[in-house]
Amino acid sequence: MPRYGAGPQMSSVRSYYDRYWSDLEQDFPLPPELEGVLRANVEPGLEWLDVGCGAGRTYAQFVAPPAGRYVGVDVSATAVAQAREAGIEAEVVPDASELPFEDESFDAAICVEVLEHLFAPHDAVAEIRRVLRPGGRLIASVPNAIYWRMRLNSAMGIWNPAGDWMAVDQPWRDPHIRFFTIASLERMLERAGFSHVEAGASGGCLLDHLTTRPTDFGTSDAYRAMERRFPSLLGMTVHAVAVR
Repeated sequence: MPRYGAGPQMSSVRSYYDRYWSDLEQDFPLPPELEGVLRANVEPGLEWLDVGCGAGRTYAQFVAPPAGRYVGVDVSATAVAQAREAGIEAEVVPDASELPFEDESFDAAICVEVLEHLFAPHDAVAEIRRVLRPGGRLIASVPNAIYWRMRLNSAMGIWNPAGDWMAVDQPWRDPHIRFFTIASLERMLERAGFSHVEAGASGGCLLDHLTTRPTDFGTSDAYRAMERRFPSLLGMTVHAVAVR
């Protein structure tokens, strides 16, 4: 579920994501394991910041209702308008590394499928840490750059940034500009000053390139067991919980 990026030509970045959210008919579903991580961190009365909120039609629908406050920010005015229509408090920001909030304003933050779009994701997570209260949590996710399908593509001489449907044919204009593994996401969050980081990967599927629907084995207990043992290889989405 792509969100937004930053760079020297912000007007073109905004235009790209305004078009993206105008054309998107529905958000991509969350991997069940990532949804579980989010639900495990939902507590009544928490104040949440959603960095790269998009249209607010997925996880916001179960995180926001029990929250004391839930605020989404996005570079796309189109996405923000859709989020507001979905009942989410949202505002446009110039960049994820320039959040219009005081220090220690939130108990928790979400940054789902955003960091891979940013020119300086390390600055964004440092800024998120700034607006979190002591003990506050950041829940983040990014695509796994060394997921088995990505490795197979590379072995076949195919570069697929996986940002949108034109990624293979025109990788040079793909919105994914930064690439992460479990270890590199952990390291970036730790260097941004988070005191404790736990990361993993999930949401993979066997033979996902051969069918429009997940295969029985791809979503079976057997695959999930193997995924837990070899997350860097079999998990498609890296997720992390980082504590300020």
